[in-house]
Amino acid sequence: MKIKSVLAGCLVFALACTGWGQPGILSAYESQVAAADNKLSSATAIGANKTVSGSLSENAKTKSYKFSASEPGYLTFYIERAAVESTSQPSWKATLYDGKGISVASVTDTNFYTQTVVVDKDGLYYLVIEGGSNYLNEKYSITANFTPCDYVVAEPNEEVDTALSVVSGRKYVGVIDQSSDADYFKISASQKGYATINFDRLIRSSTTQPSWGFSVYDSELNELFSLNSAYNSDALNTKGIVVPIPADKFIIVKVSNGSNTLGVLYSFDATFKAASLVETEPNNTFASADKLKLKKAYVGSLAEKSTNDYFYFKATKTGKYVVNLNLSKSAAAAYKITVYDKSLSEVVSSENINKKGKVSFKAKKGKKYYIMVSRTSSYGADSEYNLLYKVKVTPKA
Repeated sequence: MKIKSVLAGCLVFALACTGWGQPGILSAYESQVAAADNKLSSATAIGANKTVSGSLSENAKTKSYKFSASEPGYLTFYIERAAVESTSQPSWKATLYDGKGISVASVTDTNFYTQTVVVDKDGLYYLVIEGGSNYLNEKYSITANFTPCDYVVAEPNEEVDTALSVVSGRKYVGVIDQSSDADYFKISASQKGYATINFDRLIRSSTTQPSWGFSVYDSELNELFSLNSAYNSDALNTKGIVVPIPADKFIIVKVSNGSNTLGVLYSFDATFKAASLVETEPNNTFASADKLKLKKAYVGSLAEKSTNDYFYFKATKTGKYVVNLNLSKSAAAAYKITVYDKSLSEVVSSENINKKGKVSFKAKKGKKYYIMVSRTSSYGADSEYNLLYKVKVTPKA
């Protein structure tokens, strides 16, 4: 799935049809880059956590600066009035550009921080200062506030083909820098098991409550689930998500803009644990139910509020069967087991299960039975958002 590639293809076709693709005529994208090149070609370098001063005049109404990272980290520029030249209150417009000369964000004020961006080693960001009001011959100062970070989610990573390959246990720092931006992560597995993913706001420096989009896809790019990472008492509900992964497959995680997220730093990490008997997503319908081997415990998880997990087995003999469900820890959010026969009629269901539970029923030899694992109530604390469970079917003598 190449979202940007598809859009680019559509754009080329549209330009060809309208005549904008003719030689000598720049596209809107090319014009933007060309205009930026004129401003950035003579940019003054600013070192990490260093300050430079300057002013604008009739002959120089625009000045540009650049920051080159010697190591990965995150960056903001701080602009302020450096000296009082008059009683007028000056203001400046600051525009951020990435290393390709594409505008990221802009802001106009007297004293202000630019939007936070992450930058990889040897990565570039530019800052262009222009006049707002009462700015002529007024001195300003610019400080490049840079914090080193071992691992960052640097661009390009806005499509599946450029997704960041996650190293198990490594903590990454990222940011959504534009409303159309999205960050993609790829978590691969050489053997069957499950990944535990933690996504969190990195710095809680304000009362603003950001909310990111958070979607997970399998290796065929089928969406497994999509969440809204909203805060509840400043605790993110996308911490501790568990996602099963088949052997030699991968999952894709997409983090996108929601509300109040631009320039807000987040952290992302994932750990992988091998397990031989794991549910295979998507298994949220009778038609996609996982086959269970009798007497074997299968690991699963309910990754969002609306999903259920389905399994099936064939009875090897007529008699009593027991379905056990064990949660990884006690939870306020109750779970439930429901058993259906081949015609999808309910056979038996459990009471609320908060840690361990089971149901028993009589099955007929050779008949097919379905087991649905579901929730019976909403989530409890955010720490209980996503629990592992084990489900096992055992025939009784």
